[in-house]
Amino acid sequence: MKDKIDSFKDYLQNFNKTKKISLSIILILLLIYLGGVIYLKNHVLPNTFLNGRNISNKKITQINNENFKKIKVIGKDNKIVEIDPEEIDFKVKDTSKIEIKQNPFIWPIDMLKTKEYSSEIETEYDKDSLKKMLLESELFKDIEEPENAKLEKQDSSYIIVEEKEGTALDIDELISSIELGIVSNQDNIKLKEEYKKPEILKDDENLIYNKDILDNALKTEIVFDFKDREEILTGDSLIDLYKLDSEGKYILDKQKTRDYVKNMAIKYDTFGAKRKFNATSIGEIEVEGGIYGWQMNVDKTRDLLIDEIEQLRDKKDKKLVIEPIYIHEALYREENDIGNTYIEIDLTRQHMWYYRDGELKVSTDVVTGDTTKGYPTPTGVDKLWSKERNKTLRGLNFGGSSSYAVKVNYWMPINWKDIGIHDTSYRNAYGGSIYRGNGSHGCINTPESKVKEIFDDAPINIPVIVYKS
Repeated sequence: MKDKIDSFKDYLQNFNKTKKISLSIILILLLIYLGGVIYLKNHVLPNTFLNGRNISNKKITQINNENFKKIKVIGKDNKIVEIDPEEIDFKVKDTSKIEIKQNPFIWPIDMLKTKEYSSEIETEYDKDSLKKMLLESELFKDIEEPENAKLEKQDSSYIIVEEKEGTALDIDELISSIELGIVSNQDNIKLKEEYKKPEILKDDENLIYNKDILDNALKTEIVFDFKDREEILTGDSLIDLYKLDSEGKYILDKQKTRDYVKNMAIKYDTFGAKRKFNATSIGEIEVEGGIYGWQMNVDKTRDLLIDEIEQLRDKKDKKLVIEPIYIHEALYREENDIGNTYIEIDLTRQHMWYYRDGELKVSTDVVTGDTTKGYPTPTGVDKLWSKERNKTLRGLNFGGSSSYAVKVNYWMPINWKDIGIHDTSYRNAYGGSIYRGNGSHGCINTPESKVKEIFDDAPINIPVIVYKS
């Protein structure tokens, strides 16, 4: 019985001792808890970050007040610069806009969680000093600007040359990254996005499109046919006619293409040009220009050229022969566009010859414009542009006081000033010096039988060479 009583007494003693320890622990925990509640009413919970910066245990009213540490900026080629925030007077303005949401009564649970806050932070620092410091640092020495991907000609095609990033930094982006790094208390910043980027990359849609355009242009051959001569447009000469449009795509430049056609017209047009001519029984002479010859329609030929080049892009055969579009055409397209079929009139000898394919078909004396009365026949290389039968010619008589109306059987105008070749029923004699004092108003008066031969045989647009020997 005594043993049981002693055992019970020991139990009571142990129980009381354990109870005291437990109460002490509870009291300590309660004090810690209450201390935490009181502390966290004014301070930030652990594991709390503001804009990436650890603000744990800072006073809530002073979460922006901090002595910022130095930050190391690491660039390409291991170029390094260290920024001391104090040297640039770096500060973050305190603001009441930042609201720290925490319940101090459940801090034992919340302190185990990571809390991220973000807010627009206003910083103050000497931007000029920072910029100067950076520009004078290793980061801005021996730099290479980025290079866009581009097209480069190699042999008979174009290749896309890959872009190069270079080592040139965007100073504004760099300063922004440094500012953020200082605010978030980073130890270092490894630069990447702060470098200037090429604007055109190798997979650029326009670059691929332009490669196709230029490759096609290199394969294209446009031949302008001038019978005994050719003008060939191909290769670099063709590529020079392209330009980049507002979207960065190559298109044929209308002005450049027009200039090309215009220069070709200057080279090959003969309309109104002086010519060397082998006069009958005289030899080579020079004759003024008239209405005979070739004159290219520059705008229509330009439009034709552009249209044909664009159509060739979808064709396997890239060679095309084009005949220019003309405003005025002559009988022959060769360099000697007078050829061997023509009418020749010598005002001095008062004689006319008609050659067909080099064979003399008609030779006759004529009477031309009266030089004594101010009506000389105009010289030049003209053309027989029309034929009419039974034509009535009208005009003013010499002096202009009266008019005339003369009916002719054959009328062949040779210029645009009412000068032509026609028969004259009122004349019995031709040639010699009749034209001085009894000449025409400028027309070439011809015996009817000779006019008929020319009228029946000569083709329209045949050159008519009028000269003085």
